[in-house]
Amino acid sequence: MSGAETRHIFLFHWHLIELDSSRHDIDNLIFLSKKESYFTL
Repeated sequence: MSGAETRHIFLFHWHLIELDSSRHDIDNLIFLSKKESYFTL
């Protein structure tokens, strides 16, 4: 996966978090922690 593809996926998921106003803060934290672990692999 190229850097551009990784960046696109990151931005796509980040916008999903911003747009999903029904998601609770704790769910955001869980999702972000999973995302962080994914991008540090």
